[in-house]
Amino acid sequence: NIRPSMSISEAQLHRSAINPESNKSLPMNKPDLIEYMMASTAHHNREDITQAVNVILSAIEDSLASGGRVEVRGFGAFDLRYHPPRVGRNPKTGESINVTGAYRPYFKPGKELREGERGNIKWDRLAVHHEPQVARRYLGDAGRMLVSALREPHR
Repeated sequence: NIRPSMSISEAQLHRSAINPESNKSLPMNKPDLIEYMMASTAHHNREDITQAVNVILSAIEDSLASGGRVEVRGFGAFDLRYHPPRVGRNPKTGESINVTGAYRPYFKPGKELREGERGNIKWDRLAVHHEPQVARRYLGDAGRMLVSALREPHR
């Protein structure tokens, strides 16, 4: 909900994050997140906020790349799940291909996020291993590096 005290830029950011007509979440990329953080705080130094976002994403990436788990209470948890080797199919040609086993990043929203203020949005578990483009879209460069770094099984 747009608060009367919001500035015009805050209201525009809010509308771009959630489309009330369709009740569908629109993608928010890293620059949008930085703009939102600048509008939401008294701190308006873009470089500091950009550095903070980069540090957070790097910490998540480093933890997952080393086989760890990142849990933010009330928000959710980033984790790895192993998917064993399997025989897949090339959708264009129908040819069978061997898909190697790999650990893939996975995000599970926390209870407060699922049932909180925006509880009208039906959450499905955001499984990056089902759709790696989700990680790339929502985590930007960090998501691309994360997906490529986790293509090989963890030792």
